[in-house]
Amino acid sequence: MCILLRGCLCALLITAVPAYEQVHGRHIYSTQEDIYLYQDASEILKSKDKLYLYQAPGGGWTSGNSMCIFSSLVSIHDEKNTVLRTIEYWSETRFTKLHFLMKAQTGRGQQPVIKALDVGNNEYATFPPEPPSKGHDQKSNEPASAPTLKPRSLYEFGKLHEKPVLYASNRCVLLGTMSSQDSTLWIPGKLLNSPPKPCVFMMLALCGPRTYMAYQSEQAICKGYVKQFQTSTYGQE
Repeated sequence: MCILLRGCLCALLITAVPAYEQVHGRHIYSTQEDIYLYQDASEILKSKDKLYLYQAPGGGWTSGNSMCIFSSLVSIHDEKNTVLRTIEYWSETRFTKLHFLMKAQTGRGQQPVIKALDVGNNEYATFPPEPPSKGHDQKSNEPASAPTLKPRSLYEFGKLHEKPVLYASNRCVLLGTMSSQDSTLWIPGKLLNSPPKPCVFMMLALCGPRTYMAYQSEQAICKGYVKQFQTSTYGQE
């Protein structure tokens, strides 16, 4: 009986070898585009929760900058995942509220970005038409790259900003570039007291282990600003 079972098992293995080679005969590798699936900010931009600046670069983030930055959803435009959101922040002398038209732009072969256009109070504003793509043999009169803005510089009104997305989910969005001093992590107000671990890990791993804890550092003074300027609430929702 044992000899018979061993014979059957051997026959089964011999029969299975060609099938195994057929399925596993070649290796399948991920592609560069696979990472872009985790950088689409469309869902988080549509969030009805306020999005708060939670972490910022460890260097160059001084007390002279504006503080208590958050973003609120105003409206959602049906076409092309476009939304109207505010950018609100305080300084020692005033409260500022800006309106930005935003959309997550994704495309095969390029890192996803968030496009943001300051539109004042025009709720019905639209993005300007995209310029036609240029061939490789055509020269552009535009500079190779736009001047880099400091992390909290939002004073170029009417300018179309493009911010690379390093990581995005329905629980956070990490903006910036790897190992740089321009990365910012934004999370919904309801998660401020228990920030998603994957989001914080991405910030520390991709942008450096020493970051400025913006929300925790500024929370007390921000609540003081709320009373001083009699504006909307700030903090855990």
